[in-house]
Amino acid sequence: MISLSTEADVSAREQAFIILQTGDLSAENPEAETLKLKAANLFARANDHQNTVDTLYLIDSDKLSDNQFVDYIFLLSDAQIALLGAETAKQQLNHPRFVFLSDGFKKSNKLRLLEVQSKLDFAQGDHYRGFQTLIELGRGLKRKADIRDIHDKIWKRISYLPYSQLAEGTNHDNTTIAGWFQLGEALRHQQGSSKLNEDIYNQWKQRWKSHPAAKIAPTVISQSNGRQDSPNQLALLLPLQDEYKIPS
Repeated sequence: MISLSTEADVSAREQAFIILQTGDLSAENPEAETLKLKAANLFARANDHQNTVDTLYLIDSDKLSDNQFVDYIFLLSDAQIALLGAETAKQQLNHPRFVFLSDGFKKSNKLRLLEVQSKLDFAQGDHYRGFQTLIELGRGLKRKADIRDIHDKIWKRISYLPYSQLAEGTNHDNTTIAGWFQLGEALRHQQGSSKLNEDIYNQWKQRWKSHPAAKIAPTVISQSNGRQDSPNQLALLLPLQDEYKIPS
């Protein structure tokens, strides 16, 4: 039973099934593989990993264009990682055609590869490489919201680590990872109120002024500090019924 979190997810999944059930997927149709890839993308958008993989396995990847093949490998690897098939995902990322095409990747595909690689690293238990990959991904982003999203992913991974591993941040050879680990260790050690967490973060920030998390804190920390980003717009809701109704 697949859990769908939003109306958009439901719509995407339904669209995918419509394509597979009503589209011309015959070998005689030159657009058949494109239709299947479109359906797989829709399943992926709905986080329906099993149907994503099943649909991709229907595709003759030799008939895909280079851009389509890259998308195919990204979708397949990402879904397989989610389904605990890390070794199979690794094989896909090492496909000779994909490796050849990766040499000419533009920035968007380079960042997409880093994101998938980070998931693979963590899935294979290589946490340090996973953190390094996420940090590299964050450096390639420009928008504050995108960077914070990466920092949230790093912080989520930090929260899963045992305290003994966080303590390794004192002598870690990667200074950025060391900063993350020391922040995680300090907050884990105290586990206090929001005010205490704010003090701990500010003390850490004084020591790590140039650290990425000192410039853009993970959401959970920025919210506890009362430093949420200001909204771009404000809506004034006025009563429109009974005696409170006002003329427009």
